[in-house]
Amino acid sequence: CDIDYNKHELTALDKLPRDVLDEISLYLGVALTPGDGKYKVIRDIEGAISSKYLGTITPTSAAHATEQGKTTVTMAAAAGAGNTLYYKTGVAAPTPLYGDKVDSTWTAFTSPVSFKPTDTHQHITTVEAVTATGFILKSGTTALTVKE
Repeated sequence: CDIDYNKHELTALDKLPRDVLDEISLYLGVALTPGDGKYKVIRDIEGAISSKYLGTITPTSAAHATEQGKTTVTMAAAAGAGNTLYYKTGVAAPTPLYGDKVDSTWTAFTSPVSFKPTDTHQHITTVEAVTATGFILKSGTTALTVKE
């Protein structure tokens, strides 16, 4: 059994049998690899849907003005009405897909935000999500720049 740690509840795709998922993949033009499990097929379908429906936001990271080891992240635009901005850092940039939701591993913020990332974290992913549901609407990533 594969567990998808990016999602925190079942979606309609999770409830479909594999043969139906294969038909949806064919319809969407998603290339399937023989031997892929149901989890991989669902994530491939979500990736195809994301390319059409998941919006883009643009974070910018700059070295903090005064404090060593800190970065300041600024968003090109504010969150829309009823939405909240969140971020998550990592060694590699996390890649949310359409249908994913924010959870306790994401940090809500107002732009600009300054913080000291974990030593090994070199990238940041920012998302705009519906405040009431956590449903991710937009995503963007960038490399972190910290003050030396």
